[in-house]
Parts: sequence; structure tokens; C-alpha cells
Amino acid sequence: MKKSVKPALLFVGLTLWAFLIFGQNAAQKSADLDKRMIELDYGTYSSQLNVISGSFLETLTKDRVIWRTGEGRYYQALLSKYIKNNFIIFGGVGYNMVHFVQMAGFWFEPIDPTNYGASHVVSINRHVYLNAAEIPIGILKEFTLGRYNFRTGIGIRTMLYESKYQSIDFYLDNGTTQSFVCKGLVFTHNPQINVAIELKAGLTYKLFSKLSLKMEPFFRFSLRQDHILEYNDSTLISGLGVLFGMEYTILSGH
Repeated sequence: MKKSVKPALLFVGLTLWAFLIFGQNAAQKSADLDKRMIELDYGTYSSQLNVISGSFLETLTKDRVIWRTGEGRYYQALLSKYIKNNFIIFGGVGYNMVHFVQMAGFWFEPIDPTNYGASHVVSINRHVYLNAAEIPIGILKEFTLGRYNFRTGIGIRTMLYESKYQSIDFYLDNGTTQSFVCKGLVFTHNPQINVAIELKAGLTYKLFSKLSLKMEPFFRFSLRQDHILEYNDSTLISGLGVLFGMEYTILSGH
């Protein structure tokens, strides 16, 4: 990881530590508030590349550039704790992967299909991949309904990009695909660190005394621009999806 990322990692780590310590100091002294949980989650989402309204190339982008809705997924491990009035604070680590497919409006170097046993190229796509380590923190409000708990809240995800690369894929008439990968993409807006706001609301179901299952729809959107399209750098990434996970109580006053 680049040296420039190390101070940011230290800052985020200290922020997370202070966030959890503050929540611990704010907790009531009742036994209910001694409850702490760990959880393992998997999230999948449909990711949208949003062209910022009013940008100089907005019209040109809509006319020339065609891309599909992206696909995203992430894994995370969280530590959470109850504080006052059934509020829960959480923090942890995760890894996020996003993939976009662009079908028109990108540069490529032509190939000779006869070199690959084909007569012509059927179609060409550009695939863009973004992989990032994440540090999520947030707060939730819980409402209990029997064995179910309904939770809603907000989170902040600090994304530390580990890789950003593209692949130009040529689909040939003989059924084969020739891929040409370019790693280390550097565009105008190519932040090493980005931040996303995440809104969430979901259910947990108590399976056993200390083990619960959870399902949590969410919407997330980045605050900084990510340059994905070659001819327009005014783009932001958002995503709508659902998270599945399990939660285990490691400490409880009950």
C-alpha cells in the first residue's frame, strides 16, 4: 500500500477507537447495556454510475457512452455494542468489489481476429473493476418484536482502494473471448481514499440464545467522484442492495 495511505489509515483507526470508547463511556450502568456482539456479513448490490448533472460532457456522455448497471459485493466483520435507549454503535473492517461493464464510448486498440482462429469480432466490452478495503462505523436504533428485532440507522464507510483496473474484452465469432487487462488506472478523479454514506433498515431473528440471523437492505452513495468513464470524469457511484449475516453475542449482562 502506498505511503500516502498510511496517515489516513492511522487517522481512521484512531477515529474508530475514539468512536467505540465514546459509546462505552455513554452506556448506562444497567445490565442490558453490557451486551456486545460480533457479526460476519455478506452484502450484494446493484451499483449505479451517476453522471453529475450540469457537467460539461453530460450531454455527450448520454449520447455516446453506454454502460450497464454495475455489480457490487462485500464482506465484513463488525463489533457492535448497545448504548442508551436501544441504540447500537458498530465498527469493523470489510472488503468491497465493484464491477462495471461499458459497451460504447471507450478507446481500444483493434485486434486481428484471424490470429485467434476467428473471422470477425462480434462485440467489444470494457470492464472496470474497483477493489477496496473498508472501515465501516455507524449507529442503529433497535425495536423489538418478539424474536425479531427491527433496526434502522446510518453508517459511514471509509474506502481504501487496493486496485482499480480495466479489461477490454473482444468477443469473437468462434465463441472465444480475448481479454486485455490494464492495471493501475489513473484518471482525473482517481481518489486513493473515498467515503460512502450508507442508509440501512433490516431485521434480525434470534435463532438461539446467543446467535441471530440478519437481513438488511441498504442504500450507499460515495461522496467523492470516481472517474470510471474515459470521456467524463464527473461521476459518482451509488448502490442499492441487501446484506445477509449472522450475529453472535460475546458479552451480555443477562
